[in-house]
Amino acid sequence: MRKLFAWLVAALLAGAGGLLLVKTGNLWVLALGLVILAASLVFYLVATSPRRRALRGLAQVDEMDGVQFESYVAELLKRAGFRRIEATAATGDYGADLLAERDGRRYIFQCKRYAKNCGVQSVQEICGARAHYASDVEVVVTNAYFTKNAVILAQETEVELWDRDVLIGLASGAARPV
Repeated sequence: MRKLFAWLVAALLAGAGGLLLVKTGNLWVLALGLVILAASLVFYLVATSPRRRALRGLAQVDEMDGVQFESYVAELLKRAGFRRIEATAATGDYGADLLAERDGRRYIFQCKRYAKNCGVQSVQEICGARAHYASDVEVVVTNAYFTKNAVILAQETEVELWDRDVLIGLASGAARPV
C-alpha cells in the first residue's frame, strides 16, 4: 500500500510539472517538478529499504525473551544458508543454545538477548561448549554490543561475536556472516 501511495504521489508531481510547463512554457518549472519527483522517490526508497525495515524489527527483538530470541536467530541462520539448525536443551546445554552446519563446518551459537552490553561470561560459556559439541566455529550472538573484555577474550579464543549491527545486516539480507 505504501508503495502504491509513493508512486501515486510521484505521478501526480510529474503530471503537475508537465501541466505547468505547458501552461507557462517555463523549463525551470519542469526542472523543479523533476527535482521534487526525484526527491520523493529517494525518500521512498530510503524509508522502505531492507536495512530500515530491519532496524524497526530490532525494536521487537529487544522485547523478546531468551527463547524467542533463540528462535529468531535460528530463522536468520536458515536465511543465511545454515542447515541442520537445532536448539539444545533449555537446561544443561553446556554453553550453547543452537547448533548448525554450513559449508561442511559445525557451528555452535550462544544467544544472548540483553538490554545492556554482553560480557565476557558469554564468551567463556561458548568456549566451554567447544569440546562438548566438537564444533569448528563458536559464535556469541546478541541484540546489544560486547564489552571490551568480551572482545579481547573472543579474539584470544577465536570466538566470533555477532552484535546488533550483524543482526541488522542478517535481517536485511545484506550480510552473510563469515
